[in-house]
Amino acid sequence: MAKKDSLSYASLALLDWLLENGPGNRLVTTSGAGGMQFFDLTPVDENGKRKARMVQNQDALVELHRRFTKASPDTTPLIRLKYLTYENSLNLIPNRVSSSRPAFQKLIDQLGDTPAHYSSNIYLLTKQGFDFWNETGKAEFEAMRTARAAAEEAAARTIIIGSDYRTSIHDDRERIGKLPKGFVLPFPRLGFRRAVAVATVIKETGSRFYVKPGYRTIYAADYGSRGVQGRAPQLYVDRADVLLDHASPAAVQAIIDADNERIAQYRETVGRAFDAMLPALQELASRIDQQAAMHDDMMKEILERYRVPDEDATPAPRL
Repeated sequence: MAKKDSLSYASLALLDWLLENGPGNRLVTTSGAGGMQFFDLTPVDENGKRKARMVQNQDALVELHRRFTKASPDTTPLIRLKYLTYENSLNLIPNRVSSSRPAFQKLIDQLGDTPAHYSSNIYLLTKQGFDFWNETGKAEFEAMRTARAAAEEAAARTIIIGSDYRTSIHDDRERIGKLPKGFVLPFPRLGFRRAVAVATVIKETGSRFYVKPGYRTIYAADYGSRGVQGRAPQLYVDRADVLLDHASPAAVQAIIDADNERIAQYRETVGRAFDAMLPALQELASRIDQQAAMHDDMMKEILERYRVPDEDATPAPRL
């Protein structure tokens, strides 16, 4: 059996959210796929009815996930401690709700229907959960939140994240559009590890830095390249992908400037080489096209000269 002091930060954060606007004004559901949905309940109107409005705005969801430290807080310990109760939506058909579940009967009477998708669990806060929160839960959560904020502040620093970058003359669409068809250029590609993002560390492990959402993107890393990984709020960077730890604003700008200069120098160098070669390549293409046309005319003449009329053709032997 779980103990009161075993509740995780995420579980306490869920209780905090459920009670933020007062008891009975929020609920959560979980679907068969494992995702959690969050609902605000409107005030009860003069007819005793209310609506359940799902939180669907992406920014709001990211903020909720950051608040809970994960997308779907574990409800199991809260159920075991009887701080939450739940019912499957299949059992909440209007006019068929079990009278032994008055909280759910009241909810369905107010809403007129279940707020959940097919075969989802609906979770409501219990009186035990409300009492626990007021007696010790809120204080425990505030203490944990203060400790986490202090730990984040201690860990907070700027890192520059690097990733593989490649470019070539073929990225210059305007120039490549002038290249005669069928020609292949002998220019080398440019490849190096460049700065792709700047982020603030909030936690670290032996192999990763966890970073705040809203990090600064310098360059969108190529598909398959690594940079900031995961999903908010669990965004992380592998230590091997960090170009510089404890980076100052001056260091960030210096690295960005150095990367941009290298790319600009490469593009200028290969661009000049391409421009110098292009007239010769176009002349070569013209000559090749002329030779092809001459060959076509010559073949037509030869075929016509040596064509045997049908009436003079030797019949093919019969087998």
